[in-house]
Amino acid sequence: MYIAIYPRKSKFKKDSISIESQIEFCKHEIKGNEKFKVYPDNGFSGKDTNREQFQQMCADIEKGLISKVIVYKLDRISRSIIDFANIMEFFGKHNVEFVSCTEKFDTSTPMGRAMLNICIVFAQLERETIQQRITDAYHSRNKKGFYMGGGMPYGFNLERIEIDGKRSAQYTPIEAEIEGIKLIYSMYSKPNVTLGDILNVLNNSHIPAKKGGKWYLSSVMKVLSSPIYVKADVDVYDFYKDMGAKIINPPEDFNGENACYTFTEKKDASTQPTRFTDVSNQELVIAPHKGIIDSELWLKCRKKQFANRKSYPLSTKKGKKSWLVGKVKCGKCLCAFCVYQDTRLRKNGQPVNSKRMFKCSGYTVQKCCDVTKKLSVDEIEEYIFEQMKNKLAEFKEIHSNKKHLVDPKINEYKIRLLKINDEIDELLGKVVGSSKTLMNYINNRVEELDIEKQHLKEKLLILSSEAEKDDVYKITNYMANWNDTEMSDKLFTIDSLIKVIVISENDIKIEWKI
Repeated sequence: MYIAIYPRKSKFKKDSISIESQIEFCKHEIKGNEKFKVYPDNGFSGKDTNREQFQQMCADIEKGLISKVIVYKLDRISRSIIDFANIMEFFGKHNVEFVSCTEKFDTSTPMGRAMLNICIVFAQLERETIQQRITDAYHSRNKKGFYMGGGMPYGFNLERIEIDGKRSAQYTPIEAEIEGIKLIYSMYSKPNVTLGDILNVLNNSHIPAKKGGKWYLSSVMKVLSSPIYVKADVDVYDFYKDMGAKIINPPEDFNGENACYTFTEKKDASTQPTRFTDVSNQELVIAPHKGIIDSELWLKCRKKQFANRKSYPLSTKKGKKSWLVGKVKCGKCLCAFCVYQDTRLRKNGQPVNSKRMFKCSGYTVQKCCDVTKKLSVDEIEEYIFEQMKNKLAEFKEIHSNKKHLVDPKINEYKIRLLKINDEIDELLGKVVGSSKTLMNYINNRVEELDIEKQHLKEKLLILSSEAEKDDVYKITNYMANWNDTEMSDKLFTIDSLIKVIVISENDIKIEWKI
């Protein structure tokens, strides 16, 4: 029998004691001419026991070849209290002594074994603390816009930079590939253009994908869904906020120049939502590189992705739902109207003449309304379509070849509105339990903020009018072929034109965005 010396060095800790130094320390525990054998594991973590030389040592123990195991320090064996307990039990079963040079434990006594277990608890705590520090550092670098690795996206190379005095990297555009990105966004923004159409154009035109390969639907979707291409302004901020993403930067950082990164928390694969249309588990941070695609075009394509995900056409090209869903409200309770299939008419037990009907969700779901009347979806859609055509006719003199230049103050005013809303929400949260003096202060401050808010809205309405008129001109082209237009483009059109439709007992009121 012989003594086993077990040295281990983790590949994650370059400054830790070397294998050679550990062996020299362990040799001091060997007396006289006792035989020993070294089982070195270089580049293995102590988080588990899946280590080549450690497993070989255990195999030799089972063969009865080893009488004692010597290590430089306790955590060289394991950083897990469960693994360490199992190892100690294994050693005891085969009458193998255990010696730690640094801690000097005698495993032959109860006190020695108790102290050994206490030390391994702290060893495990140290490991978990190191892991938490690594995780915290990773998230901290994310929030500062550091490049955190991963595959290189289409259209970019890496350029080394410094952020806050620390080395990092940022994306720099590849001009030839940038043209491909602009083509993808330009095509997808058009009505009735599908991902398949874009795929055919890219491959038939011999526009190479990343690394010169072919284009696939997933690679096109990845380009369309990534914020690394957008010139992020406050509209992009609003989009991600409404979709439930966690936004790291304040609104004023969204200046319409720089792009964004998103970082996704890991979830169980069985519950992972569709990655292209779910951003609720993402963190959004401003990137150091400049964006490529204007926010208006990027958002138009992104919303089309979401619309295609949520809707599915019937053979008649009318949605199972309706392109009015989300816009139509009850005049009494202001709850949304929901759509259902009326199949009460039956023949031989089977439904016939199934019709789409509107019904107030305040009555059917929330039980807060007594409006039971059902409305024909087809009739409401026909009426609203005619009203949209009439509204668009007011802008027939507008010319699409006039390039609208967005006033930078629009983004500035939108940022201020966001801050006002946040401040009002914060003040209202302090109402409960407030003293009379504090309530007076809250009321006065909310009133001041509301006045400023109304003034800003008036300024935005004036500044945005020309841009909205240009959008209206483009939408008229969609209206010309309405029956053949995809559901996603119908949803985009009505969202551009109408804020809300309120249906009362004898009246339909439309609140226009234009």
